Amino acid sequence: MNSLLRQGFFLLAFIFALACKNTSTDDLLNFKFFTGGNKGLKISAPSPIIVGQPFTITVTATNSVMPNGIEKNYANNVNLALQVGGGTLTSVTGGGWNSGTQDFTVVYDNPSLSLYATEVILIKATDATDQTTSAFSNNITAICQKQFKITVPAVTFKDQPFSATITATNFDNSTNTAYNGTANLSTYLQIGTVSPTSVTGFVNGVATVSLTVSESFTNLQLKAVDSLNSLLTGLSNTFQVYYDAVSLSVFATPALPNSLRLEYTYPTGTNTALIYRDAGSGLQLLATQNSPANFYIDTGLAAQNYTYQVVAQNASGTIQYAATKTAMPGACGTSVTGAVSGTWTAVGNPYCMTGNTTVSGTLTINAGTVILVNPTFSLTVQSGGTLISQGTGTNPVVFTSSNTAPVAGDWKGIIFATGAIGSTITSDNYISGSKIDGTRISFAGPGITTAESLYIDNSTIQNNRNALTNGGGIYASMPAGRQLVIKNSLILNNATASPMWASLWGGGIYSSQRTAIYSSRISGNSATTHKQSVLLGGGIYIGGAGSVLSSNQILQNNLSEISDSCCLAGAGARIDGDNHTITGNTFRGNSISNSFLNNGAALSMGGNGSNITNNIFDANTMIGHSSSGAAVSMGGTTNTFTRNTVINNIASSGGGPDSQGGAVSSTGNTLTYNEIRGNSAQGCGGGLNLSSSAIATNNNIYFGASTNCFATAVVLNTVGIYDLTANYWGGPTSGLTSMGICDSTTTPVCPGTATVTGAVSTAYPLCKVAPSDPNCVGANF
Repeated sequence: MNSLLRQGFFLLAFIFALACKNTSTDDLLNFKFFTGGNKGLKISAPSPIIVGQPFTITVTATNSVMPNGIEKNYANNVNLALQVGGGTLTSVTGGGWNSGTQDFTVVYDNPSLSLYATEVILIKATDATDQTTSAFSNNITAICQKQFKITVPAVTFKDQPFSATITATNFDNSTNTAYNGTANLSTYLQIGTVSPTSVTGFVNGVATVSLTVSESFTNLQLKAVDSLNSLLTGLSNTFQVYYDAVSLSVFATPALPNSLRLEYTYPTGTNTALIYRDAGSGLQLLATQNSPANFYIDTGLAAQNYTYQVVAQNASGTIQYAATKTAMPGACGTSVTGAVSGTWTAVGNPYCMTGNTTVSGTLTINAGTVILVNPTFSLTVQSGGTLISQGTGTNPVVFTSSNTAPVAGDWKGIIFATGAIGSTITSDNYISGSKIDGTRISFAGPGITTAESLYIDNSTIQNNRNALTNGGGIYASMPAGRQLVIKNSLILNNATASPMWASLWGGGIYSSQRTAIYSSRISGNSATTHKQSVLLGGGIYIGGAGSVLSSNQILQNNLSEISDSCCLAGAGARIDGDNHTITGNTFRGNSISNSFLNNGAALSMGGNGSNITNNIFDANTMIGHSSSGAAVSMGGTTNTFTRNTVINNIASSGGGPDSQGGAVSSTGNTLTYNEIRGNSAQGCGGGLNLSSSAIATNNNIYFGASTNCFATAVVLNTVGIYDLTANYWGGPTSGLTSMGICDSTTTPVCPGTATVTGAVSTAYPLCKVAPSDPNCVGANF
């Protein structure tokens, strides 16, 4: 009996051992005893995958009789191979077996695939010791999504070299280190060219190259396209290309013997000039000057050549641009007065204008020519006359005062009389006739006066002053049908001023007809009077319809009255008339002070049908009681204000009745997809002051402040229904008081009634960060 029991026990133990050969302890404890079954492999792979990018596949050892069908003790090596596909499978690394599974990292690459092309591949796994044990993956869709990434500085200068990095990338932005082709470059959707036009020499998929761009623009992008595969492409970040670099002139000043005068400009972003002289023993620092001072007189010189260098830099010294010129002290090279024509060149320098001078034929002035004008005189282009002033950015034609210590208003400027041959302009491009190109005009009053169409390019109009009337830098009082076009130019520190009652318009530019201004800097201009006057347009005043402001910097212009009076509008720009295009501009630091009934410290619009799009309005201020719209004021009823950034603007009352609308004051217009943030008003409406049922939808309106009112966001100032749907209010999605809105239902009461349905709890993305998002807000630069 005992023998039979022992035999039975051993038989059970043998059966138990066979059953538990491939069974875990957990399975044994749960009485899961299996044996035999069909053994094999299984591959799981993601789909789709990106060509050239690592992805993970999982290989599982299978057994039909094992728990979950997994052979947990499997330890054989497995080989992976591409079974279907036109490329190669590389970088195959495994992580080791773990309970019957192993993850492998692989890369599939096929250089013959074009961008965004797809291909179906299959991968085969084979037991390294048993070729009969194998498996195929699921169908894997491989997508070719390689592209270029181009990185350039946020700010560059026209025709000035800058460094760009071009990287061949995969869809996940990792570097495609295998790329070593040729990338062709161009500007994207804008005029102008980039040089060089192609880039080679990629190392591990990256090339760094020095580039120049031929045109200035606010939000430019560069495009790269592979020379062999046009589908392999990419765009750079948006960046600003400014017009200006250091423009230096050095010339003899006959009125002060043994001396030389330097005149220069400050490029965007700089405010300090270091002036060096080399008298034969190297450059030595002579002086340090700060903007707006733009000239230096070097005296006590010998009769020899002197070399000067001006280095302009910002406050931290990190932005530097230099220019170098050589000159010798001397007497007048050419004296001029009366009727003139022909060609003036730098060989005759300096030209000394000792009386009123007139152009009746054609006068051409070449690059580097310097004209010193005695006080009170002018150069007048008479009826039938043509003036072509043709310098360059680095070697300008110079018109300036002959005084040893020049001041604004010394001479009477360049005058294009009625009947002069003005500029023929088509689509805002110069065709023929007179023009001012590559020219610097300083210390006149005003700098230019014209009764005919005029084209100004690549020029500087600075430190001019018109007393008692309009237009300190440019005064364009033209009949209907004429136009003024300004490109790539600097309109700096000009003024119109009166010590008594006078309505003054356009401290920097006054134009009565259509005006187009592109890629220019209008900065530091002003209009000032004593009292009881209307001041319009500290930087720019435009009266004509269909005007254009595009890609300009309109900075730190001012309107002010010595005695608190009325009325001031548009310290940066005042534009009357209809159907204007205002796009890609930066309005920053413009100010109105000491008056009442003011509006629009940055921009004041007086008409209908204009589009104001993709601009930045930043840190503009208005001090004056009963005023509105610290940044922008829009009259009319059919203007649109879309995708602008309006931040940090202030409407202060200066002790009188409260000012309203820290950002925008709008009468019956439409505001959509704007970033309106951090603005403040002493009265109601830290953000918006709305009248006549203006519409404001899909904006970010938040972080506003109203000193004497709860309405930190919006005040509705006339009776009517106002559409304020789908805005972001800094968090609250209901409750007008918590949203910062004053309407007919709040306490205190405002006349209008707000419709605020659809308020969003999360701010809309900025177009600067997500330009392709259809709901993005604000400017994209």
